[in-house]
Amino acid sequence: MEEDPYWLGGVWTRYEPRSFSQFVEPWEMVPVVLDGTRRTTLVEGPTAQHDMAQFALIEMRGAGRIAFGGFFEDGGTLAVAKTSDGDEALRWFAETGFWKPDALTARPWLHVL
Repeated sequence: MEEDPYWLGGVWTRYEPRSFSQFVEPWEMVPVVLDGTRRTTLVEGPTAQHDMAQFALIEMRGAGRIAFGGFFEDGGTLAVAKTSDGDEALRWFAETGFWKPDALTARPWLHVL
């Protein structure tokens, strides 16, 4: 991480390494896009029903709503939603009923790799 040009340039100022305990792989490798046109949303938050949330994340990938994502040991989730609309991404997760909607957060992210 410390050798990454974004870190060296001061764009990234902090990071916390975490490992997924379960991960939903992307179905296909997407081409590298460096022009900033692949705008997505990172969705993070705790599950309300972890076992069912696993299935829901796989279903969202199949429906084309997420690119990939996973779960951490503490019950948290991190996923890349295939929309630039944070409210829409949060709605996708909340409407399943398997995440704690008031604890979900969304932030914009450019998916380049």
